Amino acid sequence: MSGRRREKNLRALACNLRGYSSRAAPSPPSAYDYDLLAEDTWNLADAAGLAKQKFHLVGHDHGAVLGWVVSASARAKKQLLSYTSLAIAHVDVLGSLLYGKHAVEKQQFGVNYFNQFMKKDAPKKLKPFIKASANGLAGHGGASAYQASNGVKWYYGAITMRGYVAVPPVLSPMQFATGCYHNAMACGMLTFVSSLLPIPYSLTNIGGEESSSSHEESSHQESTHEEVRAPALSQDDSSVHSLFSKYVFGDDSRNGHAQRKRIGTISVPSHLVCGAQDAFTLCWLPEVKKRTIGSGLVPQYSYLNVQGCGHAVFHMHPMGECTDESQAKQAIDSITAFLDAHSP
Repeated sequence: MSGRRREKNLRALACNLRGYSSRAAPSPPSAYDYDLLAEDTWNLADAAGLAKQKFHLVGHDHGAVLGWVVSASARAKKQLLSYTSLAIAHVDVLGSLLYGKHAVEKQQFGVNYFNQFMKKDAPKKLKPFIKASANGLAGHGGASAYQASNGVKWYYGAITMRGYVAVPPVLSPMQFATGCYHNAMACGMLTFVSSLLPIPYSLTNIGGEESSSSHEESSHQESTHEEVRAPALSQDDSSVHSLFSKYVFGDDSRNGHAQRKRIGTISVPSHLVCGAQDAFTLCWLPEVKKRTIGSGLVPQYSYLNVQGCGHAVFHMHPMGECTDESQAKQAIDSITAFLDAHSP
């Protein structure tokens, strides 16, 4: 992509999220409030001299989740030329896959670790997993254990504090076994994480307190996003299981929950690049394209499903490397063509 940037006289600013730099890594989980991370994005743009200029935004994984949130803001309408998400569907669409009567069990399994990662004490409880993951990514541009530990706090900020992301229900033993049969990579991760921070499947739970207290903790900041309910993206509690749990046994956080805050329509041109072998965020599911287009949440939407690549989309990477360099090049060409098409 660097060659294409030179041809077009473009420059790129690649930034780590809060927590990856030792000088920008506050300790309290509350410092990873997703609205603060969104402010970081604009502050970095301002510091780069882009306060009055338009620019493209590209994000991957949590950076992509954050990118959708940023792209839904009022300032984005004035300053973003486009948004490119790598591996993450529009978060309202993702929410519909994770919770409610139209949820997709494959996707619920792929990110069931959200139940652990969203906990305030996850960085401490998941330390062995974090260390092992960092060691496995060493030499592949991955995170150190220190960085990965802070990265877990992003889930607390996005899910527990702000509610931008839905939470899938903890799966039954049968669902877990089925998921493992079809998705060995996600199975290995979830098994490791669950052994360190177990959240057993149950219809009853004297819980939800952390979510409530965290909501109060962040209630002093007003959201800039409207609650948008698209009929095609229902995340309601109308299933028999949810009604049974709610009205007979009381509320149960183990049964997951819908987004508390939906970002709604994205007005800037948006492009999703997805690895067809992604074992975690299954943006390759046909429901993603169907619901994104059918809901009207992204009026200017384009999509590429890259065969042979995983979550890293176009990297030779342990989390889902591309099997062929030509497939990785397809992803890169798709991104650069999209940026070219929406550049002045």
